[in-house]
Amino acid sequence: MIEALLTAGVITLGLATSYEDIKTGKIRNSITATAITYGILLNYASYFFSWMPDRGIEYTINLAVSALAGYLIWSRKLWSAGDGKLFIAFASLIPLSAYEYWKMPYFQSLILLLNTFAILFTALLAKSINKKCFMDALKDAKELGAGFLTKTIITITGMYWLIGKLPVESMPARYCITAFAVILLQSYLKKSYVYAGAMLLAVRTLEGIPAGFLAQTAWMTMLFIIFKFTGMMMDEIEEKDFPFAVYLTAGALLTLICGFLL
Repeated sequence: MIEALLTAGVITLGLATSYEDIKTGKIRNSITATAITYGILLNYASYFFSWMPDRGIEYTINLAVSALAGYLIWSRKLWSAGDGKLFIAFASLIPLSAYEYWKMPYFQSLILLLNTFAILFTALLAKSINKKCFMDALKDAKELGAGFLTKTIITITGMYWLIGKLPVESMPARYCITAFAVILLQSYLKKSYVYAGAMLLAVRTLEGIPAGFLAQTAWMTMLFIIFKFTGMMMDEIEEKDFPFAVYLTAGALLTLICGFLL
């Protein structure tokens, strides 16, 4: 019953904010605040009446990390403050049961984030086919040079080893957490981020590097490049061309559908 009410809340929030974002380019705080309150009350009620206090703590941690992630992505100008609040609202509404398949601790809403960016990347590719923004982004990517790619591979390899120490069973989840962590390192440590990656890689080398780990790192590098290229394409397209609320809504619906089917 409560899951049905939460799903209805996701759909209602998505329709309302998508319409507003398309028409005005803004999302009212009153809408997201109401959704967050609604989601928190229903989820806590579910855990209270089911006598699952551990689940309530898990939900609280996920919501807190989601708020931090929303702020960090906003600070890197990948979305507006309103989009960040909308992400938190969806994170508060989607029940933890929708993430069971992924076995993701602490930050279950990362799946919501990844679904959103996957849909966004697909849409950006489609929109850029007849525009020069794709070529401009590709040119910017080439200008980063081999040095940037080498530093990135070093950092990814070291960070992926560190993430492997966390209790994250899902391999895709490890890839995504690593990519997100490397983006943050590059954003906040600027040119010195490679030293942090090199230190981690040195520790990993002392333990030995199996062939399987190298293959996983190669996949990880490809995922990171997709993330990075998505950001470059977003820089080339005007904000009005992709109302983020639409993609967050699509990501939330995809998360619910996968959660109920898998």
